[in-house]
Amino acid sequence: MSLWDKLIIAGVCLAIVLGVLLLVNVVVALRRTKDIKEIAKKRFKKESTQKKQQLLILHEKRKREKNVLISIFLFVFTLLSLGGAWYAYFWQSTNLTQADVNAFVNGYYYVDDLQTALKSLKESGDEKKYQNEIHVLSNRLTNYGIIKADTSLSVEGQQLLNHYYAQLKELGVSMSNQLAVYLNDGEVQKDVERHVERIKGQEKKIIQTYKINEQALNTKK
Repeated sequence: MSLWDKLIIAGVCLAIVLGVLLLVNVVVALRRTKDIKEIAKKRFKKESTQKKQQLLILHEKRKREKNVLISIFLFVFTLLSLGGAWYAYFWQSTNLTQADVNAFVNGYYYVDDLQTALKSLKESGDEKKYQNEIHVLSNRLTNYGIIKADTSLSVEGQQLLNHYYAQLKELGVSMSNQLAVYLNDGEVQKDVERHVERIKGQEKKIIQTYKINEQALNTKK
C-alpha cells in the first residue's frame, strides 16, 4: 500500500468519524431547541420561579449555541478531510508511480539506444561489433511483457502505459527473431523503423499526459 493509499483511507475514515459527530451534535442542538420551546410554554405565577425558568432557558440556549459552533467546526473539518482524500486520489490517479517512472525512462533509453545501434549497424555493416549490444537491448525490451501499469492510475492512464509496454515487448521480440536478417533485408528494416516510430508516438503521448520533462530525459542520455 502506497503513502497516497494510506492518505486516502485516513481521510475517508476521519471524514466518517467527523460526520457521525456532526450528526450527533445536530440532533442534540435540535433537541435543545425543542426543550427551550417546551420550557418557554410553561407559565408560573411566582416571580422566583419565572426567574429560574429564564435562567434555565438561557442555559439551554448557551448549550445549543455551543452545539451549533461545534457542528460548524465539524462540518468544515469533514469537508477538509473529504477534500484531502479526493486530492490524494486525484494526484495518485494522474501521476506516475516511481515504478512506472523507472519503467518508462528505461524503455525510453532502450529504444533510443537500439535505434542508434541499428543506425550504426547499417552504416558500418559490421554485425559482430553491434550484434551483442542489439541482442542485449532486444532482451531488455522483451522483458516489458511482464510489466503492467500501476492500478492506482486512471483507467486511461493504465491503458496508455500498458500499450507502450506491449509495444516495447513486440519490438524486442521482433528484433530477437529478425536480427540475423536485418542488415540484408530492406523490408525488415522498414518494419522495425515503423515500429520504432509508433513507439516514439506513444512516448510523446505519455510525456504530454504526465508532463514529463523530455529535455531532462535527453540531457541524461
